[in-house]
Amino acid sequence: MYNLFCTDSISSKTFLSNNLNNKKGLKEVPKICLFPLNKVAIFLSILTAIFVTLIIGSIIGYVFTSSLSTNKNWKTIGYFISFALIHQALTALFILGIIKNRSKWLLPLLFITIVFFIASLGVLITLIITLDSDIHEVIRRANNADVEHKIGIQEIFIRIFILRLFILFAVTYQLAMTVVYARIYRHMTKKE
Repeated sequence: MYNLFCTDSISSKTFLSNNLNNKKGLKEVPKICLFPLNKVAIFLSILTAIFVTLIIGSIIGYVFTSSLSTNKNWKTIGYFISFALIHQALTALFILGIIKNRSKWLLPLLFITIVFFIASLGVLITLIITLDSDIHEVIRRANNADVEHKIGIQEIFIRIFILRLFILFAVTYQLAMTVVYARIYRHMTKKE
């Protein structure tokens, strides 16, 4: 039976290389659609590191430009920078673990990803629950406001939905990362 998502049997080169790998005792890397799992995991971890750097950089830029430099702001910036450095180090350890076939090196980033997924899921559920009260608050303000303030209320209404869509995207992305990271960890532990 022909599988659309697994094209190993299409070309003779991949068929021969798969047979040679099986004779040597090496296990094949599972695939996600047409891409090897290890390459997808490395790509997602690099993409996540870029996202984390951009988001934390924009937060730090906002803190710098929005208010005067107080001790509390400097502590907050220090927390964000330390989080970014820890995440970058765990990402590097994850990528190195995939390259060197060390499954235990994947565990710290896998654990952090699961924790952030659960936290983001909680935020999404909370935002969905409070959606009704937020909409009623915007409608109440719109009824009490004059014409020039209604434009600002429409912007707030749009921001409410954009925030929820962004959190939904983040939860979906973290779910995909968690699944890929868990699959690559499971695959690497089967090798050992």
